[in-house]
Amino acid sequence: MKESSLYKPFYFNHFRVVNIEKLIKSNILLLAMREEEAQALLDKYLKEKRDLPDRYKHSKEVAAEGRKIAGMINVKAGSQMVDSQLVYILGLVHDIGHAIDEGNIVEHVLEGQKELIRHGHPEIAKSIGTHYATYEGMLFDRGEDNPIYLPETIEEKVLAYADLHVMQGGEHVSVHDRLRDIYDRWQHKQDIIRVTLKAHKRFTELVREINSLAGIEP
Repeated sequence: MKESSLYKPFYFNHFRVVNIEKLIKSNILLLAMREEEAQALLDKYLKEKRDLPDRYKHSKEVAAEGRKIAGMINVKAGSQMVDSQLVYILGLVHDIGHAIDEGNIVEHVLEGQKELIRHGHPEIAKSIGTHYATYEGMLFDRGEDNPIYLPETIEEKVLAYADLHVMQGGEHVSVHDRLRDIYDRWQHKQDIIRVTLKAHKRFTELVREINSLAGIEP
């Protein structure tokens, strides 16, 4: 089995970290991330480290879409059911790993997680690991059936929903159009097609759940 970069040792605050998953689950070092820090990380990775304007726009629009949907859910619920600011922050940083490994469903997530943990945010790292088809990618590529990569909290679900409604260049579209674009754009990458097809039913169920909570007619 190919070694997952999730488990490769690295140094965090002068400590050698061997298992990121254990660190994320340990609930230690929980430092609240401010919007300004999230924006700075987005700039650092998708402008300065690598200039990826489409992915930068995508991240900004996913953050905005997520915050909007969170607000709609809260209005319908009549309470603060979703932390809309957390959703916005997750949207800003969810794709920073593309600066290190662009276009790889699993590796861009794992690299983004490592960078966020290095910056002191394992809880944010855990949450960005649940967007798109990371779970299915880990299952296919590494044989790892790990539910940590499935969206669990309402904020993680709203992030995943928003990501499914924003094109790579930042355009807001239906889930059908977003997935069609992925199938067309990555038709030469059978691993991406295979993973996306596997996740299609899960995506449909997630979208139905969030539409219902937000009062959005399908």
